[in-house]
Amino acid sequence: MKALEFKTNIVRGRCSVKHCTNKCKGKMCNTCRCRKSRIEDPVRYAYNNLKNRAKQRGVIFTITLDQFRVWCKKVEYIGFAGRSSESYTIDRKHNDIGYHIDNIQAMTKADNIKKFFTYDYRSKKAMCFTAPPEPVYKDLPF
Repeated sequence: MKALEFKTNIVRGRCSVKHCTNKCKGKMCNTCRCRKSRIEDPVRYAYNNLKNRAKQRGVIFTITLDQFRVWCKKVEYIGFAGRSSESYTIDRKHNDIGYHIDNIQAMTKADNIKKFFTYDYRSKKAMCFTAPPEPVYKDLPF
């Protein structure tokens, strides 16, 4: 990602980043401030994304930022993270334990998908190895 460029003529009440016209109270808008922090510390950005997604899914997360920094350096996660099938994802070795520093590994997205799915060439359907979620039955008022 490219570094942010600042405007030469600053208009009061507008973001001072080049090509940004968002309103703001300070020097930069929230969008540009987040982009700047993502560029300056990509490990913290990846850590916060992982932590927030674990919280949304209700998975236990006990990794500290310092532990995550050491792990990222050891497996070179930040250099190979991305959106393609060859880029790295953070995978849990045992899914029922949660995110602990001993339970995570770097894995390509293609390998992570293959871990749970297979393709049946006869029926031309993808089959899942995990158990389907149990249906939730609620008493309906009618």
